[in-house]
Amino acid sequence: MASERKKEKKSLEKEIGLRVKLARIRAGLKQKELAEMVGMHPMSVSQIESGRRGTTIAQLASIARALNVPLVELLGGDGERDELSAELERLLVILAERDSEIITNLRDVTSNWNRLSEKDRKFIIDTLSYALRCANERAED
Repeated sequence: MASERKKEKKSLEKEIGLRVKLARIRAGLKQKELAEMVGMHPMSVSQIESGRRGTTIAQLASIARALNVPLVELLGGDGERDELSAELERLLVILAERDSEIITNLRDVTSNWNRLSEKDRKFIIDTLSYALRCANERAED
């Protein structure tokens, strides 16, 4: 029972960390910049984003203010996150680690994500997945 709670806690920390990372990327900030804004060490921000470290509600609220997002967004919003939204988040994080200019160009898409039809959202996911596969193949060559 205790190990299941520990697994749930780790999973939640990873989910929150991913949301923090994505919000930071959308804000166009580096980990060091966010850390300075909230009075944390850059390593702490890195550990929170990777899920290796939990955070307090107070710290998370400070991060949310710095990123100009509602706290509830970092905590998981209203709990309704469809599969395409989750996949978009995953792909954006991978792409952001490779090229921050890509994220800058995708900001409009993500800010209007909920207004897009499911067909358009699926097309964007497929296109990003294809671009990532191509980049991976080039890197392997």
